[in-house]
Amino acid sequence: MVSSLSVSILKKYSRLIMDYSLPNDPAIPNPKVISRLLTTTVIFIALLFFVASWQRTFEYGSLRPLAGGVSSAGDISYQPNSIASASVLPASDPLIVAAGDIACTYPSTLACQQKSTAALIQKLVPTAVLALGDTQYETGALSDYAISYNNSWGEFKNITHPTPGNHEYLTLGASGYFDYFDGVGKNTGPAGERGRGYYSFNIGAWHAISLNANCSQVGGCGPDSPQNQWLKNDLASNSGVCTLAFWHQPKFSSGQHGGSHAYDTFWNELYSYHADLVLNGHDHDYERFAKQDPHGSSAQSAGIREFVVGTGGGSLRNFGVPQPNSQFRQSGKFGVLLLTLKSNSYDWRFVSVDGKEVDSGSDTCNVSL
Repeated sequence: MVSSLSVSILKKYSRLIMDYSLPNDPAIPNPKVISRLLTTTVIFIALLFFVASWQRTFEYGSLRPLAGGVSSAGDISYQPNSIASASVLPASDPLIVAAGDIACTYPSTLACQQKSTAALIQKLVPTAVLALGDTQYETGALSDYAISYNNSWGEFKNITHPTPGNHEYLTLGASGYFDYFDGVGKNTGPAGERGRGYYSFNIGAWHAISLNANCSQVGGCGPDSPQNQWLKNDLASNSGVCTLAFWHQPKFSSGQHGGSHAYDTFWNELYSYHADLVLNGHDHDYERFAKQDPHGSSAQSAGIREFVVGTGGGSLRNFGVPQPNSQFRQSGKFGVLLLTLKSNSYDWRFVSVDGKEVDSGSDTCNVSL
């Protein structure tokens, strides 16, 4: 679209050059109209910049659904409920940004800081963004997405892999969430199939799984649920690689909501296939756990490390009683988790909106042990 408009403008500019030339020699500009020619040149250049800027806003800032999405690492072709997962092929180790509990409509120093975390993400230049649920308060209405989320984290929509939170389902069927991320009325897309909302993809050497923790909305989260059967098949088809999973409500948490046994089955399946990381939101704080098994026992050799990252901008809340294996906690700063996904290991950093590195570390994948 930019190229066609630019050509049209260029043709009109060429005709102006001819209009301003001497009758007997088109190559010699008429001195009497030099000032008009310079003014036209400035207008022409300004129009080109305007068209380029407008095109970028149209692609990344509007509610128009993007076809699949393109990251700096390569094309993504979504296959949300098949075992053949979509792939992202980066030129180097992927840099992932993750956070949940993101956007609301009444900015203050204590809440609705989604633009601050979005500005931080822009500086970090990630390969992909994992939106860990409660992406839009209070009810996940499409109109609110247009006002808040789209004008902040919407800049990264084409590299975002979301998971739904409980607030999205305050709109029937999380229709605002699916309409925003998949496209209005579309059955599937980057957020997974409408009515399910779980999917997987490969990024670099890693396999990533987005699960829907709103169990009553998707036929349950137990051993015999459709989602768990899909999860087992997906893990079996992608075994032997570093694996992370993400959903909204955590199994383990020292925050005000606390953990939930509703996700025991998720943990059992992931642990049996030697998954490495689980990322959650829901509690509005940042917490890192040591590697542990599904029962909450320390398991440094083959356990799963959980991060709770509910610091995406919505609000912050104090912790309750610290839970076993909780290694690091902070609830005073908005920020995002950064993960560098290497072929058999990973690095993590939590960076606050003031640019400070609050927490960091590294570990090897369970499949390499």
